[in-house]
Amino acid sequence: MKFQKTISLLLLIVVVFCPLFQLHAQSSEAEDYFVRAEILMKEKKYSEALITYKRAIQVLPNNSKYFFKKGVCLYKMKRADEAVAEIETAIKLDKTNIDAYLFLANYSSKKGDEILAVEYLDQAFIHGKDIASRVGYKKKIIKKLIKIDKFYLAGKHIDEVKALAATDTEILYWDAKYHNQISKDHKAAKDILKKAIQVADSKNDNLKEHIYYELGYAHHHLEEFDHASTAFDKVNHPKYQSKIKEFSPEFLYQAALGYYHVFDYETAEALLKKVISIKPSFLPSHKLLVTIKGAVSSDEDELFDTKMSLASNSSMPMNQKIYTEIIEDQLERVDFQTALDLVAMMEKENMVDVDIRFFKARALHMAGSHEEAIEILKLLKTSKIDINTKSRSVLLLGMIYHQQGKNDEAKAVLNMPMPAAFKAAARTEMLELGNKEVQALHKKATKGKNQ
Repeated sequence: MKFQKTISLLLLIVVVFCPLFQLHAQSSEAEDYFVRAEILMKEKKYSEALITYKRAIQVLPNNSKYFFKKGVCLYKMKRADEAVAEIETAIKLDKTNIDAYLFLANYSSKKGDEILAVEYLDQAFIHGKDIASRVGYKKKIIKKLIKIDKFYLAGKHIDEVKALAATDTEILYWDAKYHNQISKDHKAAKDILKKAIQVADSKNDNLKEHIYYELGYAHHHLEEFDHASTAFDKVNHPKYQSKIKEFSPEFLYQAALGYYHVFDYETAEALLKKVISIKPSFLPSHKLLVTIKGAVSSDEDELFDTKMSLASNSSMPMNQKIYTEIIEDQLERVDFQTALDLVAMMEKENMVDVDIRFFKARALHMAGSHEEAIEILKLLKTSKIDINTKSRSVLLLGMIYHQQGKNDEAKAVLNMPMPAAFKAAARTEMLELGNKEVQALHKKATKGKNQ
């Protein structure tokens, strides 16, 4: 009986431990092949290394590390597609193979697919264990999105990384920039930037200048103009100088003047009021605002009749000049129909010059006949005419394209050379257009995540 029990126990030991011994032997054999393959890789004997990696995999076919290193070897042999397939297999075998994600992220970047690189880096962040490394992966993601002008996709990544590194100055800066430029929560941006200034490294002057620019931007949009000026004064980086000028009273006044010349009094008035809020002593803004108020609100019926009588009883070129003034008066009063009637009369009398053509285009635009207006303005844009008439034709054409959502056409036109006032107005249009594009992309991206 005792003998039978002993035999049974021995059989049980064999059954239980033999597979373990066999597995250990396999692991040892596979690891030997793997070590040899690694040595061959260091010696740049890639063909021999590949054969040896394959032997390791034959012995132990579920080892993620072996597939990853085989993929790296294939990549060194200029067999990129095969390499990617092997590394993807490595990830299937082990979702926590961080080296595999990083390799594919780097490979995707080299191929020009930064969005795919972002996805692989995000997987490294999700499956990584070391906090410092995970923060590093997210920083790489955000920098890539900035590089390819897709910062509007950075919100999720900023939220996730700031949970791990709440006092990291660079992350605080990105968080504030996102609130400023994308979500338009300037109050939140201001509060974050004040915290960033407190924890900023005194040696990193470059980052501090970025922070102060965003702080000035936030203060400006909160209409805290004195604080904005104080923040902007701390920024000397050449990258920001032209941008800061766009917040100045001088630039905003020039933009208002450009809009005034194309009879967009609503936009001009809004800009002039902002100028006066920033710098109450800026007299040109007060004068232009008075001119606009007078043009829009005055009752000129009697003056209109007098001018019409004078024009009808005058000869060329005096009557042409008077009719031109009358049409301009009607556009100032947004009486586009009277302006169009007068243009039609002048066309019959062959009294049309480039100014009348521009007035006709503006009146047609006011009346909703945008395509007719565009055709006239396109002709004026390519004509050899005085710079002011050409510039306001170009500006109005860009504005119409912008309103129609034809952004590429608008950008092409608004980037044409123009004198200061028209250029400032064109730049203002471009800023608004760019902001709308970013908001639309952000909305689309957010909607896609929620579905």
